Amino acid sequence: MYADEINELEKAILTVSDNIAEIDLQLEVNEIHADGDDDYFNWIKKAKTAKFYKVKRLHKLTLDLKILNRAAHSKPVKKTNTLGSILHEKTVLEKAKIKLATEKEKTDRHLISENINLLMFKEFKFRVKQLIGEDEYLKLIHECRDKIEGVE
Repeated sequence: MYADEINELEKAILTVSDNIAEIDLQLEVNEIHADGDDDYFNWIKKAKTAKFYKVKRLHKLTLDLKILNRAAHSKPVKKTNTLGSILHEKTVLEKAKIKLATEKEKTDRHLISENINLLMFKEFKFRVKQLIGEDEYLKLIHECRDKIEGVE
């Protein structure tokens, strides 16, 4: 499935590598025969710029090749519904994305639950304060704190 694309990328990588080697060779030869005029320095600048972009392209092609190799070797994972019929096949990468989205959803639900619990506790404290009064409420808090800290 990916074999043709992988072969094309490997050929492109070899071509770009050869181009970089040619530029390096030309740079060495011209340094030996350099007479130091402005044309020489302009040529060096152009050659080094060309080499920079060739190396940049080589890195991109290498990365693309790694990605394609991983995709070619990744095993499809079958996802089924509760009835057991196959919905569709997912690659390992898609499975990881689904897992990440599920974890994010769980975290969001947990944060919402914590927020609700906090709001309920605040409302409970407010209502207790209203029922027993401010002074009794503070006295109750201090008694509870002393009991927890072990102060008699």
